[in-house]
Amino acid sequence: MNRVVDASSRHPVLAIQGDAVSVEANYGQVLATAVGPEVPEEGHYPVPAASPCTFIVTFTGASRAFALDARAFTLIDEVDHVFHPRLTAIDGGPAPRSVPAHKTVSLKVHAVLPTGDGGLRWAPGTTHPIVTWDFEVEVD
Repeated sequence: MNRVVDASSRHPVLAIQGDAVSVEANYGQVLATAVGPEVPEEGHYPVPAASPCTFIVTFTGASRAFALDARAFTLIDEVDHVFHPRLTAIDGGPAPRSVPAHKTVSLKVHAVLPTGDGGLRWAPGTTHPIVTWDFEVEVD
């Protein structure tokens, strides 16, 4: 069941993939949803220690132009190692730099991650994540 949760720097949230998060940042509000990871090694044996992973993050309903900075996205594994992903547009081109007001923008977040639990974190306009989407890298 998909739900909408509210998040801000005063009230960061932990969400699950598919949850829409209404994010309030210093420069506006936007609805953000993350799904993934897509893992190409699913079904491989032996289970690899790490796999390339792709997430899709969609932003919609921005109250005004909402900046997207690749440095605002990080991933953590189950032992709190931090990974800095590569962002692209859905078609593989350069990542969008903003979400225009009242438009929808999706991007891909790519990283090689260890098998197991983790979190996709987004910290728009701050150094501390406002939202973390929980995920599991499964390849079996």
